Amino acid sequence: MYKRHFLNRPSGAITQYLHDPKYKHSLSADPVLSILIDSQNDVWVGTWGGGLNKLDLSSGIFKHYKNNPNDKHSFHSNVAWSIYEDKFGQIWLGTGDGMSRYIRASDNFEHYLPDNSANTLDSGGVTAFYEDHLGVFWVGTEVGLSRM
Repeated sequence: MYKRHFLNRPSGAITQYLHDPKYKHSLSADPVLSILIDSQNDVWVGTWGGGLNKLDLSSGIFKHYKNNPNDKHSFHSNVAWSIYEDKFGQIWLGTGDGMSRYIRASDNFEHYLPDNSANTLDSGGVTAFYEDHLGVFWVGTEVGLSRM
């Protein structure tokens, strides 16, 4: 069974969600790198090799977002190192080769990848996000800190 333990604090019960290759709605991969429960109560799970997952808590079903090289609006990586929701409710995803913003209205992604221009990320590896009290958006990368 793909579902074993998940902590329900009030009851003390634990349920664990695992990848099950026989069940297409299970977690896409077991190595979990990042987790976010957003303001709409969606549970986002970033994995190593399985891309991004969104868990429907009522059904226990995962929706998978993986890289499709033929679709420029798909999640551009199968590794999601970091997940962050900004003050506008936008979901940002850090990967080994840049960052993406989830577009709820179209259920797809916009990508921000490093290039040689002055207004770009220092590195592709985005490991952390933070938004300060002034609304400045900070991005941690493998080689330093970027202020957006």
